[in-house]
Amino acid sequence: MGFLRFEGTHVVRETDKALLVSIQTVEYWLPRGPVRHGFGYVEMPFWLAERKGLIGPESPDHRNMERDLESELLAVVKKYGLCNTMEALGKIAGRAKRARR
Repeated sequence: MGFLRFEGTHVVRETDKALLVSIQTVEYWLPRGPVRHGFGYVEMPFWLAERKGLIGPESPDHRNMERDLESELLAVVKKYGLCNTMEALGKIAGRAKRARR
C-alpha cells in the first residue's frame, strides 16, 4: 500500500479515533489508524487521499492548475484577437515547440 506525504501541515485537534488536520488551509477529519503524522507533515494511504479529494480531479492543486490554464488561454485569446480557445491552444503549442528548440 503506497503512502502520500503532505508537508506544511499541522494537526489542529486529536481524538482517540480521528485527527483534524489542516492541509493547504483546509481542515480534514482523518481516521487515526492509517494516518501517520509528525512535525509539519502527514502521511496517508493513496486511497484515503483520493477519498478526501486531496489527489485527483477534485484536489486543490488540480483546481489551481485548471484555473492557471484558463487564465493563460484567455490572455492568449485577448492578445492575438482569436475567436476561440482552440486557436489559443495552437498558439500556446507553437510557443512551447519554439521554446524547446
